[in-house]
This record gives sequence, C-alpha cells and structure tokens, in this order.
Amino acid sequence: MPRYAHSHGRYPTLCSAHRWSSAIAGCSNTTTTSGANGPMRKYMMSLSLAGVIALTLAACGGSSTSGPTIITMGTSTFTGSTSLTIHQGTTVKFADAASGATHILMMGANGMYGGMMGAPNMLNSSMGMTISPGQTMMVTFTTPGTYHITCSIHPDMNVTITVR
Repeated sequence: MPRYAHSHGRYPTLCSAHRWSSAIAGCSNTTTTSGANGPMRKYMMSLSLAGVIALTLAACGGSSTSGPTIITMGTSTFTGSTSLTIHQGTTVKFADAASGATHILMMGANGMYGGMMGAPNMLNSSMGMTISPGQTMMVTFTTPGTYHITCSIHPDMNVTITVR
C-alpha cells in the first residue's frame, strides 16, 4: 500500500487530485499528513515570504528601473532644482517646456563655456547642446565629478550636477 494514501474510496491510492504526491502537497484527505500544517502549506508560506522580501528589496534598490532624472526649463530659467546629486551612469533628461525658449546648454557658469574633463561630450563644447521649445535631450553622466552647466543665451540659467 502506498505511504500517503487516501482513506476514502474502495482502495487506498496516492492522491490523484494534486499534481504532486500527497507527501509534498499536504493533502488534507490523507491519513498521514496534518492538513493545515502539512508540508505543502509550510512550503507555500516560505515561498510567499521569499517573494515579499524580493519585491521589497527590488523596490528599494538602484536606479535601473526608475527612469531618468529630469531637469526642466522655462523661457529663461531652470524651473526645478538647480542642484542635484546622481549616481555614475545615470541619464539626465533636459526638458524644455513647449512654452519655453531655445537654450544652448554647455559646461560652464553664467553663460560662459568652461570645459571639464569627464563631462558628457554633448555639453563639453563651446557650441553646446541646443534645445528648442517642447524638445527633450538625454545626457548620460559616466564620470564622477561636479559639473556646472549653463545656458549661453540666458546667463542666469545655471545648474550643478554632482555625480558619485
């Protein structure tokens, strides 16, 4: 006679109601398992707890799924924070409002170009990066450092990005 057999029916058999044998599934119809405290219930509880822990850790970690950091611009100013700290490899989205103005962003301060080693190529040129109203540009910062970015058209537009 099989080890985990049902007590119902004409002949005791392995549990056919489950894909796993009743030894794993903890079938409540067996004569040798304890139903609510069976091995399957303990296994499923452990698996559920592991899933909750994994989801919690995924929600706390990294920038891999969060999307880019956004710096917004108006007609002659940065409209959000003018100082931010990001991790190495983070992509920053520069977004010019549809009602904004044309901007030429570059490394430097007060509308004057100032090249910097390790700065993204798009910004590390006296020609700068031109952004028109309603347009966005993505810039990835791969080298740690403190980067000062200005607009050559609007000298009061200055933002500092620190890359760690």
